[in-house]
Amino acid sequence: EIQNWEFKQEIEKFKQELLNDNFTYETGTEKELKQLIATAKKEKYFDLAEENLKALEEKLAHDPGIVLRLIFIEKLILIRK
Repeated sequence: EIQNWEFKQEIEKFKQELLNDNFTYETGTEKELKQLIATAKKEKYFDLAEENLKALEEKLAHDPGIVLRLIFIEKLILIRK
């Protein structure tokens, strides 16, 4: 019973840390796409492909809630070990 209570406290503490830190995350794909867009602008190809790049950007955008849940699950596993 005490272990469960401590475990629940640890979970709650971790959730609050994430919320207080204004957690953000960018996937590798998102980083690379930003670089592609920057390069396309520099090389003057952006106007030609803007519609496609914007559509790709929307399709590849991740759900931050999912990322938070995955990190939370990973933390739970580490705590349980």
